[in-house]
This record gives sequence, C-alpha cells and structure tokens, in this order.
Amino acid sequence: SSAAQLALAGPWLRPSRAALLALTADPPAAPAVAADPGAVLHVLRFARPAADPTRLAFSDQLLSDPRLCDAAAAGLTLAPTADWTDSDPGRRVIRLGRAVADLATTLAADFTLCTPDAARAAGLLAPLGWYAVAAADPDAITNCLDDPTFPADPRSTQARRWGHDAAAVARRAVDRWGLPAPFAATVGFLALPLEDAARLGAHPGLFRAVRAAVRAVERAVGVPGWVGGTAPAEPDPELD
Repeated sequence: SSAAQLALAGPWLRPSRAALLALTADPPAAPAVAADPGAVLHVLRFARPAADPTRLAFSDQLLSDPRLCDAAAAGLTLAPTADWTDSDPGRRVIRLGRAVADLATTLAADFTLCTPDAARAAGLLAPLGWYAVAAADPDAITNCLDDPTFPADPRSTQARRWGHDAAAVARRAVDRWGLPAPFAATVGFLALPLEDAARLGAHPGLFRAVRAAVRAVERAVGVPGWVGGTAPAEPDPELD
C-alpha cells in the first residue's frame, strides 16, 4: 500500500496521550488541546462547537462537552500505540502547523476575520495531509523532505512518494473524518481562489487568514507549496 492509502486507512488522527489527558482534566487544559492537531480535530468532530464554527472558542464549556470527554476517555483506554507526535517526522510537520496557526491567529485578530481560536484550529490543521502520512508512515515524511526534487516541486514529489499529494490526502481525510465545512474547505482547498473555496463551504475570513499564514510560512522556509500545494495566482493585498 502507498503511504497515502495507509494514511487514510485508519479511523482517525489520534491525539497525543497528553492532549487526551488535557481534555479529560477538570477544567480541561485548553492550551494543550489547541496545540495538538489530533485533539483539535477531535474537538471539531465531536463537539460541533456552534452553528457557525468560525465563532469557535476553546472555552471550558466547549471542551467539557460530554460527547467530547466521553470520546477522549475512550481513547485513553485503547491499547497503547506509538505516538506519532513524538517521532521526528511528526514533530517536524507539527512545528510547521503551529507556525501557521500562530500567524493565522494574529491575522484573524488584527483584521477581524473570524475568532482567533477558529483561525488557530484551521491553521494548525493546514498540514493535515502531512499529519496523516506521518501517523501512518513516518519514514515517508523523511523520504519526501529529503528528496532533492522536493524544494522545486513539493506537490509532485509528494504524489510520487506517497501516491497522492498532501492536499489530496487532506481532502480525503476531512471527508472521512467529518470536519465541519468551513474547516474542511479551508484545509482541503488552500490552492483555490477565494471565491471557488467559498463555493465549497469555506468562510472567507477564515480562509484568508489561513492562506496568508501558509504563504508567509512557506516563504520563510523557502519552499512555496510546502503546505498548500500550488498557490493561486491572485495575492491578498491586505494580508500577504
């Protein structure tokens, strides 16, 4: 099986044990939850934070939702498995996601685009395809990043190494794992122009904050397309 197939074969992206414990604490430890990709995905899947998910806030009320706590407690009873967040490839991609999340949070607050916590959640999940592969096959991450063709053409390198590029893995994952539409369309379609992403369910403010953050982080690491695939042609004059 290809790395992409393995990544999509599992039932979910498992939060770290520390994040699961943070969810079951009284009160829940919001910073630890908001920093863990699997835990954020867990919150968005099970808590369904509001009719408008872009108003998300990592509040005690949200994180104490019985469905969320029950699912976290069940996760703690599962047989121990290797924690993908502790692997070197896992840490490498999570650092990237946290950089996107930090900048998206700042942009959302400075330009009143959506709640900062919504931007943090979507920004952290921007590399969701990378996370899924890292959880299934950490060596596939290392081999992709070390491939000499990666800096010039990350998307094609991912597809050749994994069977699908990271954005394609993310689109399949958000559908399989039931991410709310504004987050699914942002995470899965960062390469689209804003109006096209909005037609697929993206919230304009959330999408703009995350896309601008992704572009800035990609410029900083010197590999355009690292996270979001081929960037759309039009810039965002206000945010880019």
